[in-house]
Amino acid sequence: MIYVTSDQHFNHQRIIAYAKRPHRTVEEMDRDLIRRFNARVTDEDHTFIVGDFMLATKGRVRQVLSKLRGEKTLLQGNHDPDGLAKIAGLIIEFGGYTIGMVHNPESAIQGNIDFNLTGHVHILWKHCRVEGMLCINVGVDVWDYAPASLPEIIKYRERIREEQNDYSVGDGDDQSQ
Repeated sequence: MIYVTSDQHFNHQRIIAYAKRPHRTVEEMDRDLIRRFNARVTDEDHTFIVGDFMLATKGRVRQVLSKLRGEKTLLQGNHDPDGLAKIAGLIIEFGGYTIGMVHNPESAIQGNIDFNLTGHVHILWKHCRVEGMLCINVGVDVWDYAPASLPEIIKYRERIREEQNDYSVGDGDDQSQ
């Protein structure tokens, strides 16, 4: 199975209050995020982490990554250590869809893709349109603090596809952090 997630913010105390997370301490949050990740992901699965994985040194990042099951591909986020990920964005094919992945929705991949998977916005919205392109927030704050599978995300995309009340970004309002 392929999973996608973003914005865990391991080792980041201030994110608890900012994103209204149900944890008292960063240690409790980190343990819970690891538990929820491993409850969904098996050793045979692959997870794309679309930025803001951890506020820490690369050595500490490797320690936390080693506790998470499956293969992982990290994309760079604005709160990750410089150079943690060598990938800023990518495009994959899955289930007949061409899907872009990039941390900040303001940088959504345009062109011949069906939709983008982004993070960065935490609890502001679960989906929006950026210059007409559908972006789905895969951040843990809107997916029960765990990775979402691509089939779950596609099912969500189909439910919202025809909605006319999508929040739009790109009209001069900066809704990012």
